[in-house]
Amino acid sequence: MPEQFFISDLNQPLNENKKQLEKDVIFENHLAKQLNTHKGIVWLVVVDPGFLLLMFSISKLIKKISPDRKIGLLVMRHERWNSINMEYSSIKENFNEIFYFPKVKYTLKLKNLFNAIKTVIAVKRFNMGREDVIFGIGIGTFLENCFVSYFKNNLSIGVTTDQIFNFTHHFETNPDPSDFEAKWAVIFFNNIIEPLLGLYKGIRLRRPSRKNGGQFTRYREAVNKIFDIVYIFKYK
Repeated sequence: MPEQFFISDLNQPLNENKKQLEKDVIFENHLAKQLNTHKGIVWLVVVDPGFLLLMFSISKLIKKISPDRKIGLLVMRHERWNSINMEYSSIKENFNEIFYFPKVKYTLKLKNLFNAIKTVIAVKRFNMGREDVIFGIGIGTFLENCFVSYFKNNLSIGVTTDQIFNFTHHFETNPDPSDFEAKWAVIFFNNIIEPLLGLYKGIRLRRPSRKNGGQFTRYREAVNKIFDIVYIFKYK
């Protein structure tokens, strides 16, 4: 290992080596412009609790730009959320309201189809204001698809990371079609069920070789045709 990895003198002063955080002025100004022209509640649609830190960051920035702005959380509830105490003060201080929706997977099981219909009805009846803003966190989930499909007149913003975006949208030159597969139930759900429900068509593929990714879900159309704005965060 390089010499700098070792401590030769316990009395020597520590050298600062933490990553210096830089303020993204362009992003903050762009978001502020959107909030200034859309004065309603900001709704964050999320399925994966792994995005909580990203949601906290977005919420805090919105509160900084627009201190009196209400922020709501729309959650597709499933077993991974059981490890999260939604009564934590850090969650309550970031979100004014939280609404839960049933788990929906890309299968044709009766319970799943029933949950899909329940979600569709609940979203269509949702009290979405004309000036409200929809943030889709993660991009490509069923719950998010419902909100951006049924409230096309509201400003919609897709949020994801560069890792996920590259995983679902960027492939090597001339990928081998035989290296992609999908279950027939998933294909039926994406091509028949989603259009019948008035949703954007999705794609859920598995790549056995795991080359440039394994299994993923995304919209069939380009994300900039689904959302008015897309923010892709890069982790350095």
